[in-house]
Amino acid sequence: MLAGTLNHPNISRTFMCYCDGDNSTGKLYAVMDLGTLGGVVKCDESTMTFSLSPAVEKCVTTHVDKASYAPFCKSLKEKIAQFIFADVAAGLAYLHHPAIRIVNRDIKPENIVFATLEGGTSEKWRDRALIVDFTTAEKIPEGKEETFKVCRDGGTPAFEAPECLTGDHRPMPLDVWALGVSIVCVVYGKLPFPADASVAELENAISTLEPAYPEGIEVSGELKAVLADLLEKDPSKRITIQEAIDKHDWLKV
Repeated sequence: MLAGTLNHPNISRTFMCYCDGDNSTGKLYAVMDLGTLGGVVKCDESTMTFSLSPAVEKCVTTHVDKASYAPFCKSLKEKIAQFIFADVAAGLAYLHHPAIRIVNRDIKPENIVFATLEGGTSEKWRDRALIVDFTTAEKIPEGKEETFKVCRDGGTPAFEAPECLTGDHRPMPLDVWALGVSIVCVVYGKLPFPADASVAELENAISTLEPAYPEGIEVSGELKAVLADLLEKDPSKRITIQEAIDKHDWLKV
């Protein structure tokens, strides 16, 4: 299991896996880091709206509710999202590093949990977001980062990039797009494309329409610039995760 080989503060560790029956019929269980505060969002599936988990919101607020933290953010909610997704970006940068070469393929708010860990006061052990669920993850062969085609059967339709419809499944840009959609869900509470559409209509919207952001929610110019880079429809022009971190303070821990 790929997750068992990873070691990063923003990646949920897998300590062991076991099956409760034979390989063909038994259930597979994984023993992982405990996300003590659970998922970062609650999703109302009837309306496809997202809200911050009250426990996570309360915990993160203790870190960001001061003028000196991310002063470019326009609201406390944006500061909370910045705190969470700077962690997620750091985890993705680790996965995409040339020495690791793993594409997660299912980055979304439901696969981000929040952990409060003991272990001293060092930055590594502070309250932090963890990427979980590597069910659809793939290891990219060395030297094939630009040509390897990941499996089409993977990921969640609402978070899939436009190129998934064209067969251009280059791996790393898929995670970058999904990160952008996830940020929109947390900051705006909604998906950037029609949530009540059929899968075919949703895929068409992702391919042809620009992301839509609800009115009445003020966000920083820095966040707008981040989303413009992450949600670039052309994967050959889409920023890499390390480039995004280097360029945007919004994505820096």
